[in-house]
Amino acid sequence: MFSALKNFNFVRILCYLAFSASWLAFAYFLGRLIPNEQLWFALLVTFLFGLPIYFAAIYAVTIQRIHLASQFKKLGILHWLFTRRILAYIWWLLWSVAFSFLLLFYLGSAEKQEWTIFFTAIPVFAIIYAIFFPIAAREYKPYIAVHKSLAWSRWVTALVMAVLFIVFVNHADASRQYASLAEAVAMESQKFIPYPYTPPSDEALIAKSQAYKTLMQSRRSIRFFSEKHVPKEVIENLLKKLL
Repeated sequence: MFSALKNFNFVRILCYLAFSASWLAFAYFLGRLIPNEQLWFALLVTFLFGLPIYFAAIYAVTIQRIHLASQFKKLGILHWLFTRRILAYIWWLLWSVAFSFLLLFYLGSAEKQEWTIFFTAIPVFAIIYAIFFPIAAREYKPYIAVHKSLAWSRWVTALVMAVLFIVFVNHADASRQYASLAEAVAMESQKFIPYPYTPPSDEALIAKSQAYKTLMQSRRSIRFFSEKHVPKEVIENLLKKLL
């Protein structure tokens, strides 16, 4: 493994680590703001977060089409069908946006321990790629070797991180020992923002219920609409409350 690491260029390693960490940091900070922001903000963050995924897919599709094109001895229907890229580009664009949205939704609710696993995937992928690339370079052409190494590294990294995640979750659950159910509920409740609630008196409850009854009895269905201007901020606040 150490001999494989010699193939790494220090500048490339630094660029890879900086870009990967920035990509996850982007999801960590901006992904958590999506529920409280407008729709355009969510779409913009999703699009920017999905760009690296889309560019990686374009690279893989391009290499695959070039490799397939070299296998044909003449141009025909099969050549046209299997070497076209535009449909694959459109499909991967839609997939990247959908996957990025779901990934941001999941990352927004992830805990700090889970984020540790996510950031660990960055050096793990680099090490696995450093192992696979010399193997692929001995058998394949340079551009195919890079493509194969990336593909193998993605699969192996996903398997390794899945195993680490399962072990980590099981260890975290096993380490949580509570003396009673009440203690477990109290400890888990600390993760949420406490609500300062003061129970009202019986007289206050009766007064509130009477006021609510009066309000509901005065409720009417209206089929006429006023032309009075409503501030935009009022509409935005109501929409935020619904979302």
